[in-house]
Amino acid sequence: LTELDVSDNHIRSLEGLGALEHLTKLVASINQVEKLEPLAAVKSLETLHIEANNISNLDEVRHLSNLPNLRTLHFRKVYADMAAPNPVCGHPSYRTAVLRLVPSLTNLDGERLAGGDGAQLLYNDPLQQLPDAPPLEVPKVDPVFTEAMLQSFEEAVHSEPLLAPATEKAFQDLVLENRRLAAKAESLASNYRSD
Repeated sequence: LTELDVSDNHIRSLEGLGALEHLTKLVASINQVEKLEPLAAVKSLETLHIEANNISNLDEVRHLSNLPNLRTLHFRKVYADMAAPNPVCGHPSYRTAVLRLVPSLTNLDGERLAGGDGAQLLYNDPLQQLPDAPPLEVPKVDPVFTEAMLQSFEEAVHSEPLLAPATEKAFQDLVLENRRLAAKAESLASNYRSD
């Protein structure tokens, strides 16, 4: 057996999987698993999907650190609305800790990483410094809709109520979201420029 999918089965424990010495892919999403220790013996494991479980402690990730072939690990879905992440994903150091503890990873939560060996070198040698990167030129952000355009849209909507109230509310929400995103983009760009 090289691949096993036990997702959405109300499983609380992964005990017994250590006997599957040829297992390369395990999908155990949407269960109630709290401990990863039983996976420490599955040395052939390359891909682990463990989204939407009850893993709440970063110490559980340590059990995956001795899996030399583990390249792909999912603690949360790429699309947040598909399944709830494990509680551990809310930890402020979640990503950094997982990459430090499992340096062989090339994909974490659907994000392709630079390479397992590079991550291992970076996190295992605290004296290693990254080379200085050339400065990145960040152009000024030009919003799709200018403030004047948004203002005229709003005035037109309010002067001639041709839209249903729900449609008008949705339009107003889109205008606010556009303003928020434009302000955030400009703020990020200006912060980068000042660094």
